[in-house]
Amino acid sequence: MIACVFTQPTSHDAGFREIPLREDPVRLAVPAAHPLAGATRPNLADLAEDTWASGCERCRGHLLRACARAGFSPRIAFATDDHIAVQRLVARGLAVTAMPALAFALHREPGVAPPPCTGLGRRRITALVAAGPVPPAVAALLDEIVTVARDAPPTAADPGDTEDTGDTGDAGDGAGDAVSGARGR
Repeated sequence: MIACVFTQPTSHDAGFREIPLREDPVRLAVPAAHPLAGATRPNLADLAEDTWASGCERCRGHLLRACARAGFSPRIAFATDDHIAVQRLVARGLAVTAMPALAFALHREPGVAPPPCTGLGRRRITALVAAGPVPPAVAALLDEIVTVARDAPPTAADPGDTEDTGDTGDAGDGAGDAVSGARGR
C-alpha cells in the first residue's frame, strides 16, 4: 500500500517509510483590489487586521504557526478544504488566505492576487509505505510516482523565499535512493 500525503511539519511513525516527492510552497492569496495585491513583498504581519479563510486542520495549524511567528493571531472566519471555494471567498473580498501553490496550478480564480510573502514556508509531499520489504508491484508503482513527481513542472515559488520557517521537511534530492531503501534492498 502507498499513501501520498503532505506534512507540515513531519511527524514520523516507525511503522512507515517516508519517500520525499516534492515541496510545495505556501502562497498568500488576497483580493485583487486589496492594498497589498500589488506589493513587491508584503510581510505576513501586514495582514494582521484582515479576515482569514483557512483550509484543513493541518493547513490551519500551519497558518496559525506562521502568523504567530509574524506576531499575530489570524481572525479566521471561514474554513473549508475546498481550494476553489476559498479562492472565491478571497476574490469577493471576504477574506485573505494562505494556500499551497499546487492549488493555484489547478485553479486560479479571477480576482485573486498571490503576492510573494515571506514567512509562509512550504509543505512537503511524500509517499508513505509500510516499513520492511515492499512487494515488487508496489515498488514499481512507487518508482512511477517518484518519476512523475520529479518530472512535474515546479510550482510557482515565491522568488527568494528561502527562509527556514520550521514548517518544512528536508525533501532532499535522493528520492530514487529512498525508493530503493523502501524496497528493503
